[in-house]
Amino acid sequence: MMTTPYGLCVLLIITIPAHITAFKDGAPDSVCDSMTPEHHSTPQTKPSPYTITPSKLKIKAGESLQVTLSGTDNTKFRGYFIQARVGNTPIGKFEKGPEINLVNCGSGVGSAATHTDNKDKNSITLKWTAPEGLTESVRFRTTFVQTGPVYWVGQESQPITVT
Repeated sequence: MMTTPYGLCVLLIITIPAHITAFKDGAPDSVCDSMTPEHHSTPQTKPSPYTITPSKLKIKAGESLQVTLSGTDNTKFRGYFIQARVGNTPIGKFEKGPEINLVNCGSGVGSAATHTDNKDKNSITLKWTAPEGLTESVRFRTTFVQTGPVYWVGQESQPITVT
């Protein structure tokens, strides 16, 4: 009888830390559609303390721009998940960097980007390239994680016109 509670204790000690730290290096592709972290809490409904700032509001198809994610009033974030979307479809490609992991959403390779660690960040700047032939408006949609249970889902940027 004593082995069952002991075995359960050992199992919990092994699996709980693994589950808690499972996505410290970025979001998995399973969140591509909802953009909701698997943090077992509900998203914030109060206004987000974060901004999404594209370097340009008009580009040509095939061109690149930079987009900066940052906190207002020095508010830090630990994680992010960003896509450029036309409607609900991820589009274009992000560039991998030392603090940027790429995620393949839908049929796009590198169509989303996420953090590489869960350390506090003041800001991060990413490079995004519009696909050839695109002639629509694009919005960057971002999920910001302040701490594990505190996050905002699907915050949108100003529209970027692609011609």
